[in-house]
Amino acid sequence: HLVTLNRARLDRSRRVNMAHGNSNTRGQVARCARGRALATIGLIVALCACTQVTNAKKVLGTKVRSQNKVYKVDPSTDLEMCKAIIREMHGELIKHSMREDGEDNIYDTAGMAICLGVVQNYTFEHASAKSPWKFMRKQQTDEEREDALYGSFAGANGDDSASIIEGLMLTKKACMDFAEELQLEISEVMYARVHQASADDIADDFCPTAVKPVKKEKQGKYVPAATPQERSKEDPSALMQDMLKTRDTSGAISEMLEMEASFPERMLDPPLQKELGVAVEQLVCQVCKVAVRHAHAKVKEVEKTPAFKDRWQRQSLVAEAVNLICHGKDHATLAAGYYPSVPGNPPEWANDYYLSKQDSQYRLSKSKPSVSAMRAVVEKTQPMSETGSEDEPATDWEQSRGKHEYDVVRKAVIRTACKQAIDQRLDTDEGDLSELLLENRKGDAKQAAKLYCTPLCHSNKAANDEL
Repeated sequence: HLVTLNRARLDRSRRVNMAHGNSNTRGQVARCARGRALATIGLIVALCACTQVTNAKKVLGTKVRSQNKVYKVDPSTDLEMCKAIIREMHGELIKHSMREDGEDNIYDTAGMAICLGVVQNYTFEHASAKSPWKFMRKQQTDEEREDALYGSFAGANGDDSASIIEGLMLTKKACMDFAEELQLEISEVMYARVHQASADDIADDFCPTAVKPVKKEKQGKYVPAATPQERSKEDPSALMQDMLKTRDTSGAISEMLEMEASFPERMLDPPLQKELGVAVEQLVCQVCKVAVRHAHAKVKEVEKTPAFKDRWQRQSLVAEAVNLICHGKDHATLAAGYYPSVPGNPPEWANDYYLSKQDSQYRLSKSKPSVSAMRAVVEKTQPMSETGSEDEPATDWEQSRGKHEYDVVRKAVIRTACKQAIDQRLDTDEGDLSELLLENRKGDAKQAAKLYCTPLCHSNKAANDEL
């Protein structure tokens, strides 16, 4: 086939040269030489192609979009559409002697033009609403074919008429998509073989190698779903998820869990939430200095990496290290919609700092305060029976509600104050922490903290206190 095709192209090239009346003998000789060379190459390719697999295409597959609707079609549609186009092409080329006019007309016919004949003689039908549409040849008389061409469907009721029109529209769309994809291949094989073989012979030889068959999916063995108790062995949250699906019909429990995971301080009693706001206002300067010192330490770590030697990457490396200094390790997980491992996702360095209160003044320290000092943070807003007695042992305090509320307040104050001091200022000129630390990375961490936090500390009495 390739040898025949190359010879046909050579004949066409010669006819074009004669039609143009080119009198340049050297040009003709050169073109003939190139034509012989192409024919020789085509022969070599044809011999090599005997041992190679044809580059088949999957054009339509099992789904066709038409009229803003996706139709599920039979897997044999590609192969049958190819044969239909070959048959219609063969009849048109013989009827109008189109091969004598060259390959250009054949190429044009192999496009959307041939779909008129396909729509006249073929259609899509389906047995039921759930069954796929099957491409088939119409079985109709000349009168019925004429009626179908002009839009009249004799003897058909409204439902049948709508189904027929839908099948014809699907045929038109599928044919246009198929012809657009394989227009070149079809025109070449028809130009080479239209006078040498019948339409069915060409279709049987060409289509199975040009169209890739749709692979049938193997249905696996049915496996019953595991129960929540079985899934809980690998996923501890399986029982909770099953309970939420069956019992949390209003979504109230899910909303409460979401609040507890993201903002645990909002689950506290209103008086304690009010005190939390006071603590943030008093400690924002101290928390700012602590956060900047930890960010300075991170810059020191980044400075040791090989990528830091590239001065074009330094800014982004430092920004990546310090811009999340107020967030925990689950920042990406929380952004993806999952719960953090620690409620509120406070920064990891917050575990090293404790909150204390004396004379209505909150302070932050690295040393763990006594039980009574921790109780003082919450006892003014909670009854003594709930937070514990004065003589309560430390072991009982660690498991009490008062200790839980103290930890929630402590981490919430640090997280909120840090975001207020740093996150809310990152987009401003004075709040670009990465640029400041990059310029002062050789200097002292306390000096960098003082430079960055000065705007927040000038009005706070406790601002100058160092931890």
